[in-house]
Order: sequence, then structure tokens, then C-alpha cells
Amino acid sequence: MKYLIAGHGGYAEGVVNTLKFFKDDLNNVDLLPYTSDFEEQLQAYLEQHDPAEPLCMVTDLVGGSVNLEAMRQLRKRNFYLISGANISLLLEMLFSEVTEGAQIEEIVVAARDQMVYVNAMMGAQSE
Repeated sequence: MKYLIAGHGGYAEGVVNTLKFFKDDLNNVDLLPYTSDFEEQLQAYLEQHDPAEPLCMVTDLVGGSVNLEAMRQLRKRNFYLISGANISLLLEMLFSEVTEGAQIEEIVVAARDQMVYVNAMMGAQSE
């Protein structure tokens, strides 16, 4: 599986740098930061991508311009799209042998469980 991480500002670079802390080999991970010509860059990336290799695109915000453009492309091309991803999700994807959408959905559900309000978990009160 090939991964494309895209987002606003330094999101994509920051995520990739964090992933490198846990996994040295990220040959199957590309990044695409948001720029004024993002639509054209994404189209070019998808056109050159080998359709025989599954692709999972990961974006930062569900309602953001990056994800909205990815959704437009998803209507024309076949790839997996995850939005609002966290590091737990990406690590699980990279260390697993993900080959299909059902596996991705399971990982998304598990990653949601990694988001915890620790004060409540510990029974502490926040002021």
C-alpha cells in the first residue's frame, strides 16, 4: 500500500517526521502540502500513480480544502481516503499489512479509541 499524506501548513511534513521516529523506512509514504495549486498537484500525483498499487490518502481536516479536493478526485479515481488521522492510526497502518478497505475501517475505529480525555480517565477534575 502506498500512502499520501496531505494537509495544511506543515501538517504533512510534521506527520512524516514523527513517523520517522518510529519507522525508518517510509519509502511507501509521500507527502503533499497544501499550496495554491494543490488541485493540479494532486491530479498530477494521482495520474502518475500506478493503479495496480493500492493508495491510501490521509488528510488533516474533514471539511478542509485538502480533503474536499481529495473527495472530488475520489469520484474519478479509485483510492482510499481517511481524514482527521492521528499518529496512532498512521503507525497502525504502516506496521500492518493493510490491503483492503475493511482493514482500514477497523484501524480507524481503533485509532478513535486512542483519543482520550486523560483527566476524566483518571477521575480528576479540570478547573
